[in-house]
Amino acid sequence: MTVEHLTEYVVPYFFAFWIALAAGGAVFFSLNRNAALKRRVFRIYITVVCVAFAGFVWYTMGLNPVALFIMPFLGLIGYLNIRMTLFCDSCGRTVISGMWWSKADYCPRCGAKLP
Repeated sequence: MTVEHLTEYVVPYFFAFWIALAAGGAVFFSLNRNAALKRRVFRIYITVVCVAFAGFVWYTMGLNPVALFIMPFLGLIGYLNIRMTLFCDSCGRTVISGMWWSKADYCPRCGAKLP
């Protein structure tokens, strides 16, 4: 079997995994109100997402210059996602700041100071 032939079998499983990961994350982080649990899970979740995407890029493209160019940006995107996402201790809301280099100070739902 060639790599192209194997890719035909792997791509549908990757997309199914990606959809399950996105749907599960969306449900967990929007419905769960336990801020401490969400803080612990979020770092792991973002790491799994970045590693899964990097693995898919590596599997489909190999270690060519384009794939090697993409990898540091995946790390940066993961870091910024972790940095920009906060969880309110009062109401449990997931607060995503739209500002790259600064964090939100207050929860938009309840007005409590964010950690």
